[in-house]
Amino acid sequence: VQENASGFEEFARFVESRATVESVAERTGVPTETIDRLAREFGLKKGLALGTRSDLVTQWAVMCVNGLVGNLDARGGLLRRWEPPGLSLPLPNPPPDQVAEEGLGAPRPASAEELPAWIASGQPPPLELLLISQANPCFLSPSPSRWVEALRRVPFVVTFSSFLDEAALQADLILPLTTALEQWQFVPAMTSDSSVVLNISQPVIPPRGESRPLEEILMQLASALGPPLDEAFPWTSLEQLVMERTSALYEAKQGTLLPQIGLPGQPPPEEEDPPTSFEEFWEMLLARGGLVWPAEDAPWPEFHTPSGKFECFPQKIRTAL
Repeated sequence: VQENASGFEEFARFVESRATVESVAERTGVPTETIDRLAREFGLKKGLALGTRSDLVTQWAVMCVNGLVGNLDARGGLLRRWEPPGLSLPLPNPPPDQVAEEGLGAPRPASAEELPAWIASGQPPPLELLLISQANPCFLSPSPSRWVEALRRVPFVVTFSSFLDEAALQADLILPLTTALEQWQFVPAMTSDSSVVLNISQPVIPPRGESRPLEEILMQLASALGPPLDEAFPWTSLEQLVMERTSALYEAKQGTLLPQIGLPGQPPPEEEDPPTSFEEFWEMLLARGGLVWPAEDAPWPEFHTPSGKFECFPQKIRTAL
């Protein structure tokens, strides 16, 4: 902790002021002896903490506890995400106008689950427009009725969804999204051994009805709004965006094409020469389905934080609290 972390003393003081064993026992009904025993067992046996990602403060606690016992980038622990060169496009960061500045400075709930209570409180600024993308809190929330009541209070609700689900039934406008088989896919993921795999696929069938990919809806909105947003989204289609991101990967010259698939009873695929142009790389990539970067290429043990260390009390947490 002394060598690889920062802010531990501040984190400890915060925990001691807000979550003593006695106060937690009183709020949860779990005896202090049990909490103390579990804490000691967790530390001595290097337990693994898990929690929801939708709640910022819960995720902070989970990461801190795992950091304290050395569960980061360890076998059976949590693997930090890493990004191979060329995987993300450098995007321009347009300066915010006055409306955006006011919005960014306005108070907001720390997590999605706090949104219904925040809406019901009526505190300024009032929420005039709510966009829900590929989520159904009116079904998945532990208290769906709170969300239904909260959405009724919002003047205009828009849902982006491929299905007429419970949240869509509460919306003023439903914008149908394409399914995975109807659009281009560019999906990076990290495997259990910390390798990174990128899957690229093309549409199998054309979009049904008026459905569109979410990315193309955002491109259209940016184009309609004009400068400087249209410059930040310069593409006209999802296919164009995928090709540009693939071109960046070709220029990076890293990663390995996924192996060819051999069919039972058929001779093994012939060895192919490496691609000598982007056009060849593009065709081979679509045929193979993606790229893989081994875990050995990960830039451990660097932390991409202002201090260069594991931060027990990050600035974003201070702001949220």
